[in-house]
Amino acid sequence: MHILTEGVLGLIAAIRSCDPSGDDRGARAGISAEGKARLAGRGIRIVQDGLHSLADDDQQELARAFRRLAGAIHSQDMACRGFWAADRSPLELADELCLLPDEPLARASSSTTPTQILAAAYLALLGSIELADEDTIDRHDAVEITSAWTGTLLRRLAQAPAEDRQELIHLFQQAAREETDPAHKAFASGFPETIALAEEGD
Repeated sequence: MHILTEGVLGLIAAIRSCDPSGDDRGARAGISAEGKARLAGRGIRIVQDGLHSLADDDQQELARAFRRLAGAIHSQDMACRGFWAADRSPLELADELCLLPDEPLARASSSTTPTQILAAAYLALLGSIELADEDTIDRHDAVEITSAWTGTLLRRLAQAPAEDRQELIHLFQQAAREETDPAHKAFASGFPETIALAEEGD
């Protein structure tokens, strides 16, 4: 679960912090507030809706995972930059992901798990970036974000047992099957092969 929790938090944080910096970016305009909301919104909704459709124990487990990781990120930043300069946005993001949705949701089937929700959110975030037009996000920024976080995913899996790798492939395949948007479904279906997580035909 940690690998996917890190990926979801990291992708949303990367989208929200993507602003132009440095002279080498020329006239590139970064991502507007509206664009950031659009790119991150689908993944956030999947987490919020999924979190609050879980059984109570699973709901608490997923909320703890987000808050524990956000707390660790904040603590590391405090150690580097001090209490007042440390970035609190990971803590705020964890709280946001754990918010109740506007409309009450029926409980999901007992087979729904936190890792299924995280896998679906991770793919939705990557898909939103990959499928966005250049008016929403510059291609350089899109590639930078997706490459960084798929690279992190693969590095974490390289240190994990083989069964964890297979379980993640299964979670991604399941998320792709349940995807309803045709473009997102096509992206999600090919994702494991695209990053060489699985061989074609697995």
